[in-house]
Amino acid sequence: MKLVPLTKSDCNQLYHVASDTLIWEQHPVKDRHTKEGFQLFFDGAISGKTAFVIVDKKNNAIIGSTRYYDYKPDNSSIAIGYTFLAKEYWGGLFNKSTKKLLIEYAFKFVDNFYFHIGTSNMRSQLAIASF
Repeated sequence: MKLVPLTKSDCNQLYHVASDTLIWEQHPVKDRHTKEGFQLFFDGAISGKTAFVIVDKKNNAIIGSTRYYDYKPDNSSIAIGYTFLAKEYWGGLFNKSTKKLLIEYAFKFVDNFYFHIGTSNMRSQLAIASF
C-alpha cells in the first residue's frame, strides 16, 4: 500500500471505487456512491490539498482515499478521515497501515490528531479501535 497525493486526474478511477453503495451504507452521507454526491466529496478533497489516493502496490490500482483536514495550529492538531476503501480491502491491513502512515507523518508537525466517525458507522469505529 502507498499513499499518493490526490489529483484531479484521479476522479474517474476513484469514483469507480466509491460507486459501491456498501461503502457508504453506514456513513452519515449516503449519496457519495452517486456521481453528484461523489463530485462534492472529491471537490472538497481537491480543494483541501491534503488528500491522498490509497494505492495497492501489487497492481498499482487506486483502492480508496483518505485525507487530513481541520488543521488547528493553535491546538497543534489535525483530523484524519474521509477514508474509504474498496470492499475487497476491508478487514485487512490496508486501513490500519494507511492510518499509521498518516499519524506518523502528522506527529512531525502537530501534537494531536483526531478521527471523526459517524455514530452509526460501526465498521469505521471498529477499524480504529486499536489506535
